[in-house]
Amino acid sequence: MKIQLISACALALSLAAAQTVQPLAGILDRQGNRANMQQVNTLRSQKLQHDFSDETAEQRATRRQRAEAVKKGFQYAWAGYEKYAYGADEIDVLKMRPKTTRNGWGATLVDALDTLWVLGMKDEFARARDHVANINFRSDGGQLAKVFETNIRYVGGLLSAYELSKDRVFLHKAVELTDLLMPAFDTPLGLPWQMLNITTGQGSSETPGTTSTNLAEIGTFQMEFYRLSQLTGNATYHEAAQRAITSMLENNSPQDASSLYTIPGLYPLDFDMMSGRFTNSAAYWGGGGDSFYEYLIKTWILSDFMLHRNLDMWRESIQAFSNYAVAESTDGFLFPGFVDGTKFFPYVDTFTNFIPGTLGIASKLAGSATYFSLAEQLLEAGYSVFAKMPSSLGAEAVRFVRRNVGSDYLQLSAQERAQVDRYGIVLERPYYVLRPELIESLFVMYRLTGKQEYADRVWDIWQGIQRNCRVPNGYVGTANVAADASSTGILNTVDSTESFFFAETLKYVYLTFADHDVISLDSYVFTTEAHPLSRDLPHGKIRGAKALVLDRDLSGALSAVVEFAVLKEHGVEKIFLLETGVGDAPVQGVVYLVQGQVGKLRAVAAQVRALSGTEQAVQVVPRRTLLSERVLEEEGVLGDVRLGEFRLDAVPLAEDVVSLEQPGLFKALYVDGDFSGIAGIARGLMRLQGLWGFFPRLVGKGDYAQVLAQSLKRLRAEATGGAGAMSSMFDAAVLLDRAADLTTPLLTQLTYEGLLSEVFGIAGGAVAAGEGGRSRVSVRGDDAVYTAIRDAGFADVGAALSAMTQQLQTTYESRHSARTVQEIRRFVGRLGGLQAEHQALKAHVALAEAVQKRTQTDDFAATLEIEQTLVGGDDLHAGQRAHIERMLALGDPHAHVPGVSSERQAPAPAPAAAPNSLHKILRLLCLCALWRGAALKQKQYDAWYDEITAAFGHHHAITLANLARAGLLAPPARSSGAASAPAPAPASGLGFVRRALNLVVADDADDVAYAYAGYVPLLVRLVQVLAQDPAVHSPASSRYAALLRPLERTRSSRETQQPGGGVRGGWAGWEDVLAAVPGASFDEPQAPPSALGRSERALGEKPPATLVVFVGGCTSAEISALRRLSQLHGHRYVVATTEVLNGNALLDPLIHHK
Repeated sequence: MKIQLISACALALSLAAAQTVQPLAGILDRQGNRANMQQVNTLRSQKLQHDFSDETAEQRATRRQRAEAVKKGFQYAWAGYEKYAYGADEIDVLKMRPKTTRNGWGATLVDALDTLWVLGMKDEFARARDHVANINFRSDGGQLAKVFETNIRYVGGLLSAYELSKDRVFLHKAVELTDLLMPAFDTPLGLPWQMLNITTGQGSSETPGTTSTNLAEIGTFQMEFYRLSQLTGNATYHEAAQRAITSMLENNSPQDASSLYTIPGLYPLDFDMMSGRFTNSAAYWGGGGDSFYEYLIKTWILSDFMLHRNLDMWRESIQAFSNYAVAESTDGFLFPGFVDGTKFFPYVDTFTNFIPGTLGIASKLAGSATYFSLAEQLLEAGYSVFAKMPSSLGAEAVRFVRRNVGSDYLQLSAQERAQVDRYGIVLERPYYVLRPELIESLFVMYRLTGKQEYADRVWDIWQGIQRNCRVPNGYVGTANVAADASSTGILNTVDSTESFFFAETLKYVYLTFADHDVISLDSYVFTTEAHPLSRDLPHGKIRGAKALVLDRDLSGALSAVVEFAVLKEHGVEKIFLLETGVGDAPVQGVVYLVQGQVGKLRAVAAQVRALSGTEQAVQVVPRRTLLSERVLEEEGVLGDVRLGEFRLDAVPLAEDVVSLEQPGLFKALYVDGDFSGIAGIARGLMRLQGLWGFFPRLVGKGDYAQVLAQSLKRLRAEATGGAGAMSSMFDAAVLLDRAADLTTPLLTQLTYEGLLSEVFGIAGGAVAAGEGGRSRVSVRGDDAVYTAIRDAGFADVGAALSAMTQQLQTTYESRHSARTVQEIRRFVGRLGGLQAEHQALKAHVALAEAVQKRTQTDDFAATLEIEQTLVGGDDLHAGQRAHIERMLALGDPHAHVPGVSSERQAPAPAPAAAPNSLHKILRLLCLCALWRGAALKQKQYDAWYDEITAAFGHHHAITLANLARAGLLAPPARSSGAASAPAPAPASGLGFVRRALNLVVADDADDVAYAYAGYVPLLVRLVQVLAQDPAVHSPASSRYAALLRPLERTRSSRETQQPGGGVRGGWAGWEDVLAAVPGASFDEPQAPPSALGRSERALGEKPPATLVVFVGGCTSAEISALRRLSQLHGHRYVVATTEVLNGNALLDPLIHHK
């Protein structure tokens, strides 16, 4: 198993989606698309969706029941399509046969791809993906391609499938098909032909012998083509779509007396392609014009508010629409209608029902309360057409009678008057053919406002579809909406099941009742065919060549998953560190990738001010917070940057270590009461499960570990309904809360990697060594020398380095024995690797010497002795107590602290120096409190309190309060103040736990205690309990005797032990011990026993690995201990941790910094 798999779910995925829009930059300017950046930045931070946090449990349950019912309806229809027409354009449901209506490329299948994904039908999606990969778009099925329909159904469907799945086969097929469509735009004015012979590239109008087209069929390419240009870096598509709009504007002006375009913003429907002139004056926002207006505003949103011409056109159009194209009916509803010159015709088709939803979104972003009210009124009118019908379905088109316009009524026939008297409208076209437009607007307005009545209306329409349109093998239209099948007993069908039923109607019904963050309006824009296109490209939002300003502490995570060549492909031309900045280097745009600490954000703000006028974006890792916004606002730059978050949910640090990128989580949980980090961990683990399958068991220790387990089970239920393949790679995920073992990170680590962390600190995959920390030495998994010694006890490092040096010397000397050309060539081929190894050896020899100087000091020896005395259960002798008092007396507020963020740091001292930093002192005091807490007197605590505040500042009263709240340094008598988060339970039973789990081992070279000079990390020991390792006492006999009796073990007996490991048992039999360890214990299966058995039998053995998750961080030495267990058990342990820390890093967030 290689951890490189994780790159598929870490930063590499995010960056792979972050395509540059560099080729679009010049086009935007040429088309007059100049946006006010301050307004743009305000819009970028504006939220569209309603906050549904007040949803009750009852409402949630009802909503999810409805979602499941809709999903079953889709599955029913899809089953008919799969059975009788799979891969065809449509299904003829009544005749149970396929139909070729869109060139035979599988319109229904492609149009429905994203719906399959959204509904979680991943098996069906995978099958459809394989079909799409083999579509031959050059074979046109003997039909001309209708360019407009091909774009919205096929190209839009492929792009959306790519957006959601990131499977590049969809993007490749979208490019392939769009390239075949481009000849349609090869006309004198760039106005596309309606029809195209794919084979010959010859275009034509839909009406033979003419050169006519309509508004929708020249303006409904903007979204798909803009996005395709973004994703490919090829501006050709976007230019073609925009050229059509430009030609229309250039050849028609309301000021031209000969023009049929008379009302600015109300564009006539029909015009001639060759002249570019409108051929009549009829303007309409329904069929023939609808998606033109829709795409004006939606493409503006999709462009990150940069296509300002689109916004200007929309504003002009919606103003004209509200002034000229709506009228009130006799029963009080506001309907749209036809406008021909100055005449209004009270005719409205169902296509106009897109207007309320689109106008609602536009009003939130670029309109006013007046226009939002207009959207609500239009929605009421559109819904009235459905609500008045016995079938709960609306007619394809109706006429209405305007208030105070008597001629409208007098012109009607007797039959039509009867309909007006009964329904308030004339059923001009009384059929319903499964169209989505009203459902779309109800869904959008529900997401915008949170009004339950909109969702209930969608449900009523869905019930009408169920009653009147459901037939064997699928759904069809109904011929007369004025009759309901439940009353008449007759299904009066229209044999029509177009692809939009799967792509739009069913999707919008389902999304109305899905969880509100599924295809959020804040993250996606829907095309006219309901295909969601992502609004968020983290780096692509900065146009042109970009500079990446990188937080040094993130450089390791970045380099772990992406090479500079990949960044360069996406427009990143230069990388600077935050501490140095861009300086005078010429840049077109800057992206800052930083952690959210105050000091780092202030450093960003200073650089933003220095680069005023440059387009800049700040991506906060791991999440954007109110604090990050407040800091940038206080610094006066919040309006000058695009502020976002970059979720590094899972970053590989080594072949068996994954960082879940949640630094400071321990404080957030146990001091601040901020539980949001748990959701981030759950997201990261869900990504891993998406790669590896679901973990069959979730077993663990600790209160927040249990909360995480519950979150994972809930996310799994929401994602798969409780189904989903179990992992064949992992037998379980062991979730461990840092609060269950506060001792281990406070102790001095004695592995090579652990001591590097203690002496220098490890940040960004490197050690800052040398004078002032100026020399950085890489300590990553790709360094063979480092990998060989990182887990060794420091006493063994010198011998290992010596052996490697001798081997290297022998290899070098072998060049003298090379006699043939081939032997010389082989040596020369190895020379580069040998030189790299030589440099690595030099670097690590220097580091080891520096570490040795520190370990040979009296201070280091005294500190280590105190630690060992405490965990051994002994009292400190007078000399040890005196050492602690001297440390307090000589405390240095400015001492360098290895292992914490460099933003507050003084330069690193020479390795032999060991100033008494507050962190160093507090580590020992916290250990004393944890292990000698019962004996701690108020007088002693008060003395510590006084000495700390005197030496380091009185603001550290807050520090001590934080430590008490976190369960690290509690005073003997606690106050009864309320806490926002439960502190870890006091470890009064640590002595019992030490004896029961054999935590102190002095004479076993194989025991994992080597990592801490004879002390076994408690959480690692718990992993051994689950593995039934004989290193842990067996509790099988009497309640205490076996627990406390030393176990006779020898090295030879360990060597003959059968390989085991993993989660072989559970917590049963260890209840007494676990009760003495803070936090809940749990063991929850994610798969039934039968499924577990099938998984193991299929493999012929247990899964080869166990995932060990540390909630709140783990130390390098704990990772080394687990690697030793992997060797002993013959079973792989993979670590996922919120951060890799030492005692300084654990305490630093708890220390109050002025």
